[in-house]
Amino acid sequence: MTPASPSPTQPPLSSCLFRSFSGRPLAYALFAVVCAALMVWGKYAWLHNDAAAEACALGAKSLDCTLRAVLGEWMYRKVFAWAAIVVATLAVLRPHGLTVVPAVMLSTFALAFYNADPGAFAAALTVVAIARSR
Repeated sequence: MTPASPSPTQPPLSSCLFRSFSGRPLAYALFAVVCAALMVWGKYAWLHNDAAAEACALGAKSLDCTLRAVLGEWMYRKVFAWAAIVVATLAVLRPHGLTVVPAVMLSTFALAFYNADPGAFAAALTVVAIARSR
């Protein structure tokens, strides 16, 4: 008995998530709002936690303190915004769910984590990519 092969009309499992966003600007907008809400909540619940910040400032050696230091350095260097610009540019050139969904996520991440100027440019590129994906 041979294992059943997938039918040629059945889409691969990896593209099902991204296919649901294809050509639906409202779905992208809802996804961006949910991403932004989660990132802002995470920023204030984790990054701006005074007790954790004080413990790290006093020299605590933990994964939490290391992640806070790395995140702070990345925010200062605008790593999130530049990554968002690169992915959003790819999304404009190839408007597909595989590029637009990460562009939405990274541009909202850049906006939530103090990379507003280049993050806004990445968000504008993402909006263009969403308009082109229709």
